[in-house]
Amino acid sequence: GSNNIGDLVFGTSATANAPAERMRITSSGRLLIATSASQGKWNNSSGDDHIVQIESTSAFSQSWISHSTSSTAGVQLDVGRSRGSSDGDTTVVNSGDLLGHLCFQGADGSQFVRGARIAATVDSTPGADDMPTRLTFETTADGASSPTERMRIDNGGNIGIGINNPGDYHANARDLVLANGMTIAHATTAHMYFADSSSGTGEYVGQFNYQHAHDRFQFVAGNTEFFRAS
Repeated sequence: GSNNIGDLVFGTSATANAPAERMRITSSGRLLIATSASQGKWNNSSGDDHIVQIESTSAFSQSWISHSTSSTAGVQLDVGRSRGSSDGDTTVVNSGDLLGHLCFQGADGSQFVRGARIAATVDSTPGADDMPTRLTFETTADGASSPTERMRIDNGGNIGIGINNPGDYHANARDLVLANGMTIAHATTAHMYFADSSSGTGEYVGQFNYQHAHDRFQFVAGNTEFFRAS
């Protein structure tokens, strides 16, 4: 390692030549891996707030986390936050607090612009061993510079597509709430099944079908056709 105007630089070399830089800790405390320059054009050039930055022109620039064990345990990546003001603080978060997000960004020629985002947000009052949280999935429309929520899974497991309050609907039918309808596409026959078990005829005890070849709708219950329109 060497000190360069306040930066701590680490380099390696497979030959006797001068080592190439591999990692740098800047004077402001940022960790740079595979790059020597801190990137300040993320988030629509709103500022450089990344403590760790990995940037490479190599085709093999992915990061890898691996875990080997004979048990059922797997790799776990934890993202957490508190409302504390010091390291290790566990001050309780509030409803509406963002716990963390995964943001996908692309360069527009001069800066990096948000393209899509997956966010985890507290969506009810938390307490001891109680952390109600929702997941939201966002995409950026053509002509826009920031993502818009498209789908939400709330703390009760209800899914809303194009709607942000699926839990407000009837308890018997809010597992999936659609704002603008649904399309079922198939080249021959489109099916909608109603099941009361996960095996045998119970998997399709009720059916609503559209048959393209005959241009007709069919409703079947208990293997008996009750309705046909063609």
